[in-house]
Amino acid sequence: MMRLLEKNMVDPLQMTNTLTKDFNVKNITTGYNPSGGAQEFMKWHIAAPAGLVKSSASDMITFLKAVLNNDNVIAKAAILSEKIYYKEGKREIGLGTNISTDSENTIYLKTGDSMGQTSIICYNRVENWGIIILMNKRNTKLKLNLFTDIYETVLK
Repeated sequence: MMRLLEKNMVDPLQMTNTLTKDFNVKNITTGYNPSGGAQEFMKWHIAAPAGLVKSSASDMITFLKAVLNNDNVIAKAAILSEKIYYKEGKREIGLGTNISTDSENTIYLKTGDSMGQTSIICYNRVENWGIIILMNKRNTKLKLNLFTDIYETVLK
């Protein structure tokens, strides 16, 4: 799984600050659990979920730009994930991508919370903008509050 990620995304985009297996680096941050205690990041290597991919803000921006540029393999894969495959009430989900639609906007987002970290990536393909939030504390409520505030500011 991780080799596929490296071969098809990390290497082609030259995401040199994205780690998929060796997290022993000098400038790694300390993660914190919801109570504020230090939390070691997970270090699985087999069948690891996306939460085990560690990436810098600059690499996430590189990835987001690739997603929003329709002329590459990563954007084409993202577009596949943006098709609605599950719908229940207002909740719509593509292939692992949450879809939020209101009267004027459709945004695609993916969130993550795991061992000492919280993240969100969100974008509006039509308007060509995105939001990335990376936190070194697992705190879903703070993440959602930050996202809501930033999202409402972007739409103003």
